[in-house]
Amino acid sequence: MNGRWFPSSRSVVWLIVIFAVAFVLSAKYHGNGLQHSTPTREVRVMELVSDPACDPTRHLCNALGGDVVLGVRLLGQVNALRPFTVAAQVKGLPPGAVDGVQVEFVMPHMDMGLNRYSLKAAGTNQWRGAVTLPICSTGRRDWQAIVRAHTESAVYVGRFPFVLR
Repeated sequence: MNGRWFPSSRSVVWLIVIFAVAFVLSAKYHGNGLQHSTPTREVRVMELVSDPACDPTRHLCNALGGDVVLGVRLLGQVNALRPFTVAAQVKGLPPGAVDGVQVEFVMPHMDMGLNRYSLKAAGTNQWRGAVTLPICSTGRRDWQAIVRAHTESAVYVGRFPFVLR
């Protein structure tokens, strides 16, 4: 053997297999055309217009856009760290057109973490869910409920400001 190392045919086969697997994985995760892609569908985001003076802790507030009306009401005592109910409704779309409704609570210019809830169907074009808001360490109480109604081709978004009691 003269002190030289000569790979066996078995070693050469294993090296080829390892390089082939590495090539396929590299191509798949770096996107050079070997990966299978699913067709994407286009979904429009429709920002609806709401009355900023409407208080969803006291009344049903609506956001309007074309024929679509997205309404929300915060029921019960709406306070931080205590569960309360969100009721949402969608008008202007055929029954069954809405796949789901989510509500997200944000505090303007303050990171309060992710406060997003999926509401459950509660009748024709009606949704409800129990939510709990965190308390702000600075004492702020101004929030915005962002309600999203998802359909196959669009997401309808309404924004509703309110202040905790």
